[in-house]
Amino acid sequence: MMIMMNSMYLISMTVLAIVLVIVGVTWFKWHAFISLSVASLFLGLSAGLPITQIAGDYETGVGGVLSSLLGILALGTILGKMMSESGAGIQISQFFTRAFGERHLPWATFFAGLIISIPVFFEVGLVILLPLVIAIQKTTKKNLLLIAIPMIAALSISHGIVPPHPGAMTAIGIFHADVGQVLIYSLIVTLFAGIIGGPVFAYYISRRVHPATEPKVVAANVSATTYPSTSISFFTILLPIILMIGSVIIPFISMPGWLANLLTFIGNPLIALLISVFVAYYFLGIRQGMGKTNDQPLNGGIPGTARINYHDYWCWRGFQTSISFVRSW
Repeated sequence: MMIMMNSMYLISMTVLAIVLVIVGVTWFKWHAFISLSVASLFLGLSAGLPITQIAGDYETGVGGVLSSLLGILALGTILGKMMSESGAGIQISQFFTRAFGERHLPWATFFAGLIISIPVFFEVGLVILLPLVIAIQKTTKKNLLLIAIPMIAALSISHGIVPPHPGAMTAIGIFHADVGQVLIYSLIVTLFAGIIGGPVFAYYISRRVHPATEPKVVAANVSATTYPSTSISFFTILLPIILMIGSVIIPFISMPGWLANLLTFIGNPLIALLISVFVAYYFLGIRQGMGKTNDQPLNGGIPGTARINYHDYWCWRGFQTSISFVRSW
């Protein structure tokens, strides 16, 4: 009975910490980093950590998470920057627009957002797709919500739970989960949840809410003089997922030991993204006329890494702290 009460107390404190984050950002207008830091310290105090240990535990936990995710953050940012600069993201989004047609535009923007968001971060996917969404709205005169909500839903859900995004990778590290299996299950959840929160909700809300003003035209930031082919664009953006899924089949197929070790190695998210960056550097860079002197796609996205997804780290660190105390009690 006492263990159950202690567990409920810790869960309640975790919920209050999450509420504190939301209130801090929305009501007090704190920066997300400050709000999450305050919530994390509150959770440490309420969970019973000694006051002299909280700061050190806070730094140790965040440092441990950052050390394992820094490479993934940097490589994911580079890959997303190259998708944007080369026009590969535009090629993918235009493919779905042609495939679904004007009558089914919500499904086109949903699947475009889903594919593009798998290896790249939310902000990068938004930069790639937003100009297309606004251009489609200007051409078709349809409700902007009908076109934009499915894209936002796909980007948001994928960013939250699909590896190699930092939030998912942090959870995998905390619970020692298998990356390949989490990837497969998260894609299934993303598909069904995204359909409900994307196209289905967009059809519902677009009949009831109409934006008062028209969006301004946003130009896509593309450096290449010619776009890569659609097949090359799909191959490049899906390559890290293909490599990571390859490690999942090892227990189910008889293969030499060296091959199993190789698939395990290249299926690691860090290695998969590194290979994908080199493939993108050739197919989306050199072949598209961006020579060795133009390193903007490689270097331009790196500074943004410093501000990406700190909320994932802090939230999971607080959650990990509460789980640790529940287990110990």
